Amino acid sequence: MFGLNGVPGLSPDGAALKRFVTREPISLFSLRKNAKNKEEKEKLNQLLELLKKKLPEGSKIGAAVGEGDSFFDSVAQGLNELRDKGLIAGSRRFNVKSLRESCKQYALQINQSKKDSWLDNALKGEGRKLRKYIRNIEFSAKDIENTSSGSKIKIIWGRPEIEGKIVCEKYGVKFRIIEVRDGEKDELHVTKSKVGVGNNIVRIVNFRNQFVPLLSNIEKDTKRSLKVSREEAYGNEIGLNSKNITQSCISTLLQGTENSSYKQSGHSRSSSKENSKSGGKQRCCNTDTYNKEPKRARLDINTINNEDTEFPSNVQDESKQSNSHRKRRCSIEDEDNNAERVKRMHINVKGASNEYLEFSNHLQYEFSHDELDDAYQTNRCIPHQLIRFMYQIDLSVLCSLRESLYKDKYPSLSLAFGDSEVDKFGNITLRYKKKSLHVKIESVDKYYTDNDISYARLFNKEKEKRSFFMNNYFDSFVKHLLFKSDSLSNNIEYLIIYTNSALDFTEEMKLKQSRSRSFYPFKFDSMNIEDCGILKDFLFTNSKIKGRGFYQFAQNKATREELLKRLEFSSAMRKELNIRNLSPEFEKEIKEVFLDKLVFAVNQPNREELNSIVKDEISSKVKDDYIELQEKVLCNLTAQKMHKKHGNDISEITYSFSLLMSFLHDMFLNNNMFSINFKGKSCDISNGIAINYKNRTTYVKALNADSNIGYSHLFPSRTQERKNKFSINKHFTVFIEELEKDKNIRYYIIYTNGGLDLTEENRFKKGQSKDFYPLKLNKIDFQKKKYKILRHCSCVDKNGLYQFSQEEATMLSSLLKLPPSFESKKKETLTDENEKEIKENFLNKLIFAVNQPNREEINSIMKNYLENKYNKFSYNYKELHELALRWSESHEFGLITKGRIEKLLGDIKNNRSSYQTIQNIYEEIKLAKSVVGREGTSTFNKFLQFLIKGEGIKYLVNLKGNGINVTNMSCILNRAGSSAIKAFRDLYNLWFDAKGNKTLYLKTLVDEGVHLPNMSSILRGAGANAAKAFKDLYDLWFDANGNKTQYLKTLEDKGISLTNMSSVLNGAGDNAAKACRDIYDLWFDAKGNKTLYLKTLENEGLNLHNMSSILSGAGAHATKAFQDLYDLWFDVKGNKTQYLKTLEDEGVNLPNMSSVLNGAGCNAVKAFKDLYNLWFDAKGNKTHYLKTLEDKGVNLHNMSSILSVSGANATKAFKDLYDLWFDTKGNKTEYLKTLEDEEINLPNMSSILHGAGSKA
Repeated sequence: MFGLNGVPGLSPDGAALKRFVTREPISLFSLRKNAKNKEEKEKLNQLLELLKKKLPEGSKIGAAVGEGDSFFDSVAQGLNELRDKGLIAGSRRFNVKSLRESCKQYALQINQSKKDSWLDNALKGEGRKLRKYIRNIEFSAKDIENTSSGSKIKIIWGRPEIEGKIVCEKYGVKFRIIEVRDGEKDELHVTKSKVGVGNNIVRIVNFRNQFVPLLSNIEKDTKRSLKVSREEAYGNEIGLNSKNITQSCISTLLQGTENSSYKQSGHSRSSSKENSKSGGKQRCCNTDTYNKEPKRARLDINTINNEDTEFPSNVQDESKQSNSHRKRRCSIEDEDNNAERVKRMHINVKGASNEYLEFSNHLQYEFSHDELDDAYQTNRCIPHQLIRFMYQIDLSVLCSLRESLYKDKYPSLSLAFGDSEVDKFGNITLRYKKKSLHVKIESVDKYYTDNDISYARLFNKEKEKRSFFMNNYFDSFVKHLLFKSDSLSNNIEYLIIYTNSALDFTEEMKLKQSRSRSFYPFKFDSMNIEDCGILKDFLFTNSKIKGRGFYQFAQNKATREELLKRLEFSSAMRKELNIRNLSPEFEKEIKEVFLDKLVFAVNQPNREELNSIVKDEISSKVKDDYIELQEKVLCNLTAQKMHKKHGNDISEITYSFSLLMSFLHDMFLNNNMFSINFKGKSCDISNGIAINYKNRTTYVKALNADSNIGYSHLFPSRTQERKNKFSINKHFTVFIEELEKDKNIRYYIIYTNGGLDLTEENRFKKGQSKDFYPLKLNKIDFQKKKYKILRHCSCVDKNGLYQFSQEEATMLSSLLKLPPSFESKKKETLTDENEKEIKENFLNKLIFAVNQPNREEINSIMKNYLENKYNKFSYNYKELHELALRWSESHEFGLITKGRIEKLLGDIKNNRSSYQTIQNIYEEIKLAKSVVGREGTSTFNKFLQFLIKGEGIKYLVNLKGNGINVTNMSCILNRAGSSAIKAFRDLYNLWFDAKGNKTLYLKTLVDEGVHLPNMSSILRGAGANAAKAFKDLYDLWFDANGNKTQYLKTLEDKGISLTNMSSVLNGAGDNAAKACRDIYDLWFDAKGNKTLYLKTLENEGLNLHNMSSILSGAGAHATKAFQDLYDLWFDVKGNKTQYLKTLEDEGVNLPNMSSVLNGAGCNAVKAFKDLYNLWFDAKGNKTHYLKTLEDKGVNLHNMSSILSVSGANATKAFKDLYDLWFDTKGNKTEYLKTLEDEEINLPNMSSILHGAGSKA
């Protein structure tokens, strides 16, 4: 990706920077622990004892980040401790970057004074120059690490005598430094020194040039490494300062470009030292430097027969990359100094003069989602994939049936599934004569909402609305035209989007009004089905349901012109068009042709209804077997492997479903099998099948295998683990997460049609794995009582059951890795004994069920068993198949029991629908969307289920009964995501007791006139931390008895109401209490008296009310926004800066500017600077804008009056207005001339436009 200054690897969003850094303890502890002999250990013990004797009472040894930042990090922690105790002032917490910046500012002041100083002399004594010091001091070790191994920037280590002295002078503190030295002749030294003369003391320990802080706010000495957020140690940084680090300083890349798949797998990078060694090998391949063309993989494709040609798969799925990855990237050398291979394709295309067209991997095409799903969260759950896939299967079967009926009507009729000619429309392809129809099937869950196709779904680019995104479909068609077709007049008759969703349009068939800025009420025309020929014969189902039909965008001029504006070529296709020098007229014609062929087949039957139609047609028109027809389509699709994305391919989905059917049958026969759960139904990560047998759960994970399973499959290398579904550590993670929810797990079974690659002694055969170990397995004696559940499973081959041998326990324990969530626990509460116990528990419950029946064999076993005339069951195979499907798509989350089976079976036998419909839950749906996000995902459905069927019902009733608007609650809980239920419950329990009565929290708010909307405005977006955020803010404002604290009293005394504060802190979320405290501390001292900030502002006619208006919406950034704006207007002594002086000379004072900046929030500084720079140059002279206006009688005071309340848009508002009146040379435009002709001059207009703001 591109970073700052166009340098690959440095991402502006911080992707190249790790989210966490490590604070290391003083190395004395590790040296003592790893001492080679008793003598060395004794020496280190003595040194540690000497150190502890020197420590002040109550102080403990802390930890700090490594390399050249340990001094700054130690000092920052010490200063923060003083700040937290109220001993020193500071609006923001100290960190490495802020202290380095302070040193830079100090040096800049000295440099500007042009006088000799102690700093200049100290640097000269070290052979350094002040200018170079100013250039480099701000950069931390992490900055250099993430820039370049060949960078000219050298890290400046923190030194007590230089940087320490600067910090002491700036913040009025004193350093006490304890230095620990172990001499060459067994001499041990612990000495003390001090820097600075302040009253408040920062204490530090130095051992071998590693500094760590001495702190009183930690319970014990820090002896282990600590992971902390990068922000805590380095501040809220994104990347390097592009103004200070020039291209010449960034000649090569270092660790910033990590392998994305390695990063995603959860592995951390090596230590900084290791990275610094290898980092130089990962460099930006610059042709000026290397004079070599990067190695390229070449793929030659000659497109001759359109039907047989597939576009290369590596150019199909740009969704796997973020937008930034679509830009051109440098080649990065790997560890072997080989340039990364850039995939290049040379394609010979008819109509392109057989020229070779190059595409590198950054030009992959922009297709966003899996054929089976459009949201990864839903997509990873097998039941959701299964229903979407079965919908596609049923429509495919229907077309197969009708093909046999109409083969004589349409010459050369052929039917294909998973065809790649127009890949977005490849689910079903019909060809006859020289024409073709291409169908895209979009199945939509309509249980809770209608999920109609709105303007936003068709044209908004947000990822969550991509299922009907027009430009995805358009790009697929363009790709087909350019690479697989002779001309625009190709043989495609229709491109059809077939869906059970409806178009969200009015009675006049115009799209309903939307909030989208670019909204246009596109009109549709209904197609006369009688004129559609093959479209009617193959896809029409006779029904009078409103809205069901075939539609196209209307052909009228207005609709067509607006559509042409919204259809966009992807970056890859745009480049291809440019290469071919195709005209704008041709581009327009491509869009026209696409729109002419596009058909929306909407409000079509849902899966259950479609299945019923298929079976009716089978029984009435043909005598084929539904299951056999389904198998034919399934085999066709499986062979093409069209759907293998996000980990679950077709074979895996259908394998799990077939096994589920067999278990449902087993449960019907066995009274001890109480229930079954398809884990993916409840947004579970495991996607396994859970069987409750005698109140104990057995988890079964069905995995389809193409070959025998060896040691390397179970214990793959790091690079292969993410891809390998048999990885034992993957299953260990699932087991641990299930164990946290269910302590009563009986077995964890890996069920597969593959065998184990074992020797005659049941040991793994030697493979290619470097870390191979011949682990032994034992066959299970399934006759033992403890394996009784396995004997009751009809599709479990008892001869293929294995467990690891007990003698391998030690080796297996070393191979098993705790998931990251448990690694953090390990450092805190998890003992080695606990870890050993968890691993043993997993190994005792892990069973390999290998050489088991494959999907076809399971189906055959079940079919033969159920259709045997001697076996009497209440259902046949087809009914069991449909029963399993109906339960999988139902929204009855959780378990299926015999009672549920009987209900579903009754629906099937009596030809009743099992779809549940829920009405009048608009508020609940709105709440769920606000709290969780996108509709239709498993998390959304689970939370909505909680609100309309679970305990959430009584909560909502009580909230409404107490006059609380649910919107206020949803505002606070916004973005809680998967934690929605817990967050909702915790916040409710904070507001109400067990009997539904208001707690002190709510009562106090009501008694003190604090409106809940004010609170919810401030806490907006707190999400999963909603309850804590609410309590923290409440505790800041009220004491335990509900009385106002000093914070609230002072604010109210100074005329700042909670309405003002809610406006300033709007959206602060879970940082609300901190944000409120920080900005209060800027305005008032500990006794509630105004600080210099407020006094200075008031002297200039600006009160807190004015400032709160400017800062409206700043939220968690309110303190920074205030501080930055103040620093722009006044110096440290409260004197006006050049900005204010210049403005006042032109008759504009601070109250005028506060009126202009009203509502700018955290953009206030930028808005002010931008506007000022439009009016004045660097020397304070008027620009041509002001001169031109003044020539016409409009001064700056007039303009500030017009721009009142324009806020962050002030600059744009001014520029737009000026451009309306004058051209680039300052001449009057036609607008101004016309006004003057009517005797309306600019002074008159400025009076008219007074207060117009951004709408001027």
